[in-house]
Amino acid sequence: MKQTSNTSPARLSLIATSLSAALLLSACADFSGIKEQATELKVSQSGKADTVRWPDTNWSAELGGTQLSQLIETALTHNPGVQIAATRIANARALQDQLAADSQMSLTGNAESTYQRFTKNGMVPPPLAGSSESNNQMTVNLSYELDFWGKHQAQSRVGLSTEQAARAETESAKLLLSNAIARQWVQLQKQAGQLALTEQQLKLRKDWDSLSQQRLKAGLDNRSELQQNLVSVANLQAEALSWREAIAQTKLQLALLAGQTPEFANSIATPATSRKVDFYLPAELPLDLIGRKPEIIAAKWRIEALRGEVDLAKNRFYPNINLVGFAGLSSLGLDKLLKSDSAIIGAGPAIHLPLFEGGRLRAQLAGKVADTDSAVLQYNQAVLNALKDAAEQLQTLQSTSLQIAQQEQAQQAAQQVLTINRQRFETGTSNRLPVISAELALISQQKNMAELSARQLDARVNLIKALGGAYPAAQQ
Repeated sequence: MKQTSNTSPARLSLIATSLSAALLLSACADFSGIKEQATELKVSQSGKADTVRWPDTNWSAELGGTQLSQLIETALTHNPGVQIAATRIANARALQDQLAADSQMSLTGNAESTYQRFTKNGMVPPPLAGSSESNNQMTVNLSYELDFWGKHQAQSRVGLSTEQAARAETESAKLLLSNAIARQWVQLQKQAGQLALTEQQLKLRKDWDSLSQQRLKAGLDNRSELQQNLVSVANLQAEALSWREAIAQTKLQLALLAGQTPEFANSIATPATSRKVDFYLPAELPLDLIGRKPEIIAAKWRIEALRGEVDLAKNRFYPNINLVGFAGLSSLGLDKLLKSDSAIIGAGPAIHLPLFEGGRLRAQLAGKVADTDSAVLQYNQAVLNALKDAAEQLQTLQSTSLQIAQQEQAQQAAQQVLTINRQRFETGTSNRLPVISAELALISQQKNMAELSARQLDARVNLIKALGGAYPAAQQ
């Protein structure tokens, strides 16, 4: 009696399915135990870098008027550093488009024709064996990757985060450039003011010299006082030259920051020294202001990009399944290529199973996770540095405000001494030398005030940089 086989098509299909499932499960290499260790500091974060309303530069007009604002606008347009930063956005956008294209269906065409002699001692049967003929093929090839594990989403996350980081980095470059120009402008304003005051001192010293010459001839003074005054004149002349050189160098630096040639420095007008800037000084700074700083936002998006790369590394632990297909024509001899009998067609899945790659994949994943931890720590360091910088500048502002208040008292006292000496001179109870001496003392106090005011403005500009823009109270 003939034995009946228990192997039916349905049973074979079940066995094949079970084997396939076993293979798929075995392909899922284990990545347990590999996870981030670092924790981000919590500060308020803005959304996408292309939708963030970045702080404007209205503070520059308040600080230096129209000329400073125009200088900063010129720099933002022509400075190579900002232009280089802007190109990173285009590169990041291209990467995002490339990653998006990888998730789409691929359709390619292929055509080839090879004239060859077929061996007599191989698998080619007669009469083709030993003959020469052209081998021709024209196909259209289709490929599509089935995304069961979120690979395409991870790729999109990497691309988008990289683009947002590039946008934030560009804004950071703009802020740093604006800060550098504003600080140079503050220095230029101080230098111009000090030069003007020095020239006033020099004029008074020359008047002193003229009066001393007259008193010396009259026998009212000795030559020692005259010589001391000449020393003061020489020192003031050297100081004036030093301030003129500083002004020229600062203008040259402003021209270079603006992305212009050195000749552009000649068109930069010396700022008015009488301009007074009033601003609100906050008692403390909210932590969420730090979160809007472009540098901080860029660091945050770099973390997101690396987390996308971590997801991609995890995705490699799972099977990769592609659907492939082709259709076209194939023939021996060109005369038969376009005939219907030359048609070819095929389709099927292509599966990559990481059966014996677990160690390599775990190492790759561990490396990406370590990179993410490093980015988180760098982000935390950037937040702490920004907080430290802001706190230092706020402390400088508060300290300088107190010093300015004390300096105003000293300046008022010097002004009162000058007023008294002028009254005595006008009533004929004293000569003009005490008046000149009081004027020189007042100008010295004004020089001290100019230094303190420049330090205060410089700290304010640095505080704006530390916060990523003018703090709200300063714009009210």
